[in-house]
Amino acid sequence: MGLFDFFRGKKRKEEKKTSTNLVQDVKEKEDPKQRIEEAKPCPIVEPTPDDVNKDFEEKDKKDSAIVFKDEKHGIEVRASIHEENTIFSEPYNEVKAYVEFMDKYSLIDAPETHSPNDYVYFQFLNAGLHGVPDVRKCHEELFSKGFYEECDSPMVFLTGMTVSELKDLAEELGLEVKGKKAAIQDAIAKVTTYEQLKSILGYGMYHPSKKADDYKKAHQIEIEYYFQLKDQSISMEDFAEARKTESLDDINFPSYKKAAKQDEFYFGTGEYEWIAEYYRKKGKLKRTAEFYLKVFLIELSGIQLNNVNWHEFKKYHVTQENWKFWNIDIDDDVVGKIHDLRDEIDETLLNKVAGTKLPFNACPPNLFNQIIELIKVDKFDETTKQKLSIALNENLKKIRKDLYGI
Repeated sequence: MGLFDFFRGKKRKEEKKTSTNLVQDVKEKEDPKQRIEEAKPCPIVEPTPDDVNKDFEEKDKKDSAIVFKDEKHGIEVRASIHEENTIFSEPYNEVKAYVEFMDKYSLIDAPETHSPNDYVYFQFLNAGLHGVPDVRKCHEELFSKGFYEECDSPMVFLTGMTVSELKDLAEELGLEVKGKKAAIQDAIAKVTTYEQLKSILGYGMYHPSKKADDYKKAHQIEIEYYFQLKDQSISMEDFAEARKTESLDDINFPSYKKAAKQDEFYFGTGEYEWIAEYYRKKGKLKRTAEFYLKVFLIELSGIQLNNVNWHEFKKYHVTQENWKFWNIDIDDDVVGKIHDLRDEIDETLLNKVAGTKLPFNACPPNLFNQIIELIKVDKFDETTKQKLSIALNENLKKIRKDLYGI
């Protein structure tokens, strides 16, 4: 949730409070006789599914422990007592908290503009910041230590505003504005200063300072460990020792290979793209080409779409017009990568990748080879792409019929 969402959130809560007060006023003005009528016993009604769900919600509430409670502001954070490790169980870690906060909020206002209940909406599940006190503590510490400094450009206010908010501000400034959001922002920025907008809006804007950058450099190893290391089973001590002789990518490489083999949903395409770029950095372009070809083959095969529950499609009679959302699409980005690496793709490499064993394949080896050749010789235009997409999805339709009868 961004900065201006907090202010809109505050407004919504105030509106809700006002609405509640109005309902109470109406109830107090009701006829006493009507309240007596309403108090008469009602006939017994069988519980509805909603009633049952409410019962479960109440039971869950009873079977949970209060992690934090602020009676003054009506805040209560709970965690299930049945879970050994909850999102609330991780201890506060200063480095993780500081870095995650600064990365998440490159623009933010000062702590004094927020009430404690605002901090419920800050979500930091990776840094041990799970209750109101820790988040507020982190916000206050970063400001008191000089990790944030005040901005000096009026545009920092304007970039976070909606068109409606910008028009209201322009009206307050006596400006007649038209056009798109960017044009309105430019018009306001030309006639105001940061200090003027700060005075009008009632708060200042801050961004991370040089001291924040220095802090990140000083804690580089810890930041890599907490946020960039793929295998979290490695201890901090072992990781720090390994980093003396190895790059972060070298340490991560075995984990990406392992994850690709274990990925039964996307069949390793995300990991393969990472591995391809790893080899590019090493100057091994043929290996880079091999892994982008693997990504392309998997996407054209349609096996990733096998994770859609087609039995449910049949059960609920989803019309075939809507099946287009689960059709094979040819990724222009991967096509571009393969085109750039065309000099590395020879017949041996192409046959190796095309022969990859998959659960099923809507793009058989001969068709895959033809597609790659078209890409290599710059004949993979939009018309060709559309024709091939139709052919691939016809193949996928036949496979679905054989597997699921639909």
